[in-house]
Amino acid sequence: MWGASGNDPGYYTMTQGKGGYVQGYIKMSKSSILYIFVGNGGQKIIYPTQPSDDIFNGGGAGKDYNDGRGSGFGGGATDIRTISGTWNNVSSLRSRIIVAAGGGGVGGYNLTSIVTEYYRDRQKGGRGGGLSGYIGETAGYDGEDYLGGNGTQVSGGIGIGKHEAYYGTDGLFGAGGSCLTSREGNCSGGGGGWYGGSSCTNTGGAGGGGSSYISGHTGSVGVTSTSDSSPKSGCTTGTTNNACSLTPYINPATGTSYTFTNTLMIDGSGYAWTNTKGSLQQMPNPNGGYYASGIGHSGNGAARITYLGTSI
Repeated sequence: MWGASGNDPGYYTMTQGKGGYVQGYIKMSKSSILYIFVGNGGQKIIYPTQPSDDIFNGGGAGKDYNDGRGSGFGGGATDIRTISGTWNNVSSLRSRIIVAAGGGGVGGYNLTSIVTEYYRDRQKGGRGGGLSGYIGETAGYDGEDYLGGNGTQVSGGIGIGKHEAYYGTDGLFGAGGSCLTSREGNCSGGGGGWYGGSSCTNTGGAGGGGSSYISGHTGSVGVTSTSDSSPKSGCTTGTTNNACSLTPYINPATGTSYTFTNTLMIDGSGYAWTNTKGSLQQMPNPNGGYYASGIGHSGNGAARITYLGTSI
């Protein structure tokens, strides 16, 4: 499964956050019903159009307040669930058993004479995780950083360098943060994921990336119960206790938690994750072949299911 990438206004060398990738094997009975939610790629918004709601499956909304330079939304996550419903229904979100993170968007820049190309080049949306997403890389024209925080296994991203006049919301379970329509400035949305990244915090900022999750992947942290979305007690991002990763939802084929084996998790920068960030590994491309080393997924999310036979 591939999470969607964020978007950018298309100026200079700004770079939207790329989506993450997850895969695994799981034993299923033919009578089982699962629900696949494929995240939309981040869109851009240009004044006078006003921000819409978060895009499908958790990409946070961007905002262009009044200058026409545009802003990018975060990308939605891609996941499999055991309970249907709207993408942001809490019971449905809680039932996710595998999640590929979305990347953060990039905000338009206030093009004053003191904005240098150095600052423009640092405008990068946070890439989708791994167990943790990436912080949105931004340098403000006033020399200060206004960053979108990254989602982890146990919490949404928190904006870094908040400014009194310009800021967005933090990431949540299943959703990236969005820009506040009541505030002046151009800012971008966070990527969706197990937990979403935050919106940026000031003019021209970049949103943070969301986190991925796989039930059965050591280092992941599942929810407490089918009625409680909080992380399992005593479990933290990167734990070595595999029991922390397991979903409380029961697979009819096994009578135990839905559990993936032979898992693979690659973040939007092309790094493979065990319970820690590892080395570069080329990400499969949903259109065939592989992305170049160090490159994550671009565009809308994707899902591919392959029948492997009766004995694996």
